[in-house]
Amino acid sequence: ANEKSFDEGLAFQAPLLGPERSGKSSLVDSIQFFEEAPCDKFQKSDLPPPKPTDPHWSLEVTNFCIRTPTPWLVGNHLWTFLTYKLASPSIKVSRSPKFALKADAFVGNAQCTLKIRVYFIEGETYCVEFQKRSGDGIAFNRAFR
Repeated sequence: ANEKSFDEGLAFQAPLLGPERSGKSSLVDSIQFFEEAPCDKFQKSDLPPPKPTDPHWSLEVTNFCIRTPTPWLVGNHLWTFLTYKLASPSIKVSRSPKFALKADAFVGNAQCTLKIRVYFIEGETYCVEFQKRSGDGIAFNRAFR
């Protein structure tokens, strides 16, 4: 495929791979990453846990995969997204071993509580999963898109 990886120090459209299902992903939209995230909530030593192997566990449909050698920067960009795009007044950051963020997000006048988890898939591929915890379902879907 026509894939690129996120290289630290470069600004470009990094590819997002489609929802992770049965280990197969397809190339979909892209997201803008810059050489440094404006926060340092996640550190270089923070690595996402592997995706659970329990046969009864599955990812939420609201997920996408990304290829990057710098998953901690993805975590920092997610924090920035929650803070500046979704006006989250407080964000709980769980570094290692969970690699997750939980926040109240506002989309227009609607509010939802969501959790974002990042899982290691293989190589430099990670899956970002959005989970709705409570609140408005339409707000959650708009936050994910």
